[in-house]
Amino acid sequence: MATSVVRRWHEAGQIAPVSGDVGRRFGAIMDVVEASAGALNFNDALLVVLQREGAIGDVASFDRALDTAEGFRRLG
Repeated sequence: MATSVVRRWHEAGQIAPVSGDVGRRFGAIMDVVEASAGALNFNDALLVVLQREGAIGDVASFDRALDTAEGFRRLG
């Protein structure tokens, strides 16, 4: 799967998140992308992770793909 390639690049230091917060959450974000079978991209998965951690509340979005994430709260 393509996500395993991205994980290897990250582990090898070939890619680096622009934010330390994203770097700390990288594994969890990739887990969400994989669990969604690619329905969610990296940015969508970041929203899911942030909401699960309680860092953000409900998200206003028309992106129905977010509904594939179990328990995600989307307004729209």
